[in-house]
Amino acid sequence: MIGAAPSATLLHGDFITKNLVRDEVAPVGWVALDPLPMIGEPACEVAAFAAYQPAELIMPIAESLAKATGVSRRRVLVWAAIWSVHQSAQAWRDDQEEVDRLVNSVAIDELLQA
Repeated sequence: MIGAAPSATLLHGDFITKNLVRDEVAPVGWVALDPLPMIGEPACEVAAFAAYQPAELIMPIAESLAKATGVSRRRVLVWAAIWSVHQSAQAWRDDQEEVDRLVNSVAIDELLQA
């Protein structure tokens, strides 16, 4: 279970791989394009990015990005679980069976029940 967000900030709103381009001049070497600006919780956006990755990488990427961004690891993992369920329900991915297995895993169940 996840409670109210500790803070809200301006988010990109569509921060996924297809909206990132390499820019050697940018401070981090990448620029995010095509925003859908919204106010929300950073942990949710970090998790949304992770959820668009291959199924076996969703949780490891979520954890790694939480650490790299200084966002609550627990909140990112719970949001990643929620986004994974969302991905599974859409049933469009090439790795649909793997996403479905992830969604039905004990790890996801524990994150959503806590």
